[in-house]
Formats: sequence, structure tokens, C-alpha cells
Amino acid sequence: MKCCLATAKSHLRFFYVFREMIAKHEVCIRVLGDLELLPDDVQQLIAEAVSFSRNNKKCVRLIEHSKTLQYCLESVEGSLSIL
Repeated sequence: MKCCLATAKSHLRFFYVFREMIAKHEVCIRVLGDLELLPDDVQQLIAEAVSFSRNNKKCVRLIEHSKTLQYCLESVEGSLSIL
């Protein structure tokens, strides 16, 4: 898990370093999953990336954190099975 978080941090830092290029090409960064399950430092990096790309409309870069997305999908499946 530590390796996955380190990879996520490096990708998020990459977005910050290249924020001018992201703005030039109007890339909007969105992150899927339950972010509260992530460490605070990763949440902060995500918030910065989403914030500086918020108004870009040409292209959307979706990022999903598999563990949190898996948790969300399991929650939805559980809710649907009740119906």
C-alpha cells in the first residue's frame, strides 16, 4: 500500500509541476473515490490539483484510487441488493 501511495503522490506532484501546461491545454483534473480514506498529505495534493484545474474545460483527466473506488462500488452494490 505504501508503494501505491508513493506513486499517487509522485503523479500528483507531476500535475503541480506541469500546471502551466495543464492550463494551456485546458485539462481538468478530477479524482474518483472516497478521498477521506486517503492520508491527509495525499488529500492535500489532490485538492491542489483539482483546484488549479477547476475551470479547464477542453479535456478531463479522471483519476481513480482503486481502493477507495472499490469501497464506493461495494457500498452501492450493497445498497442495490437491499432493493
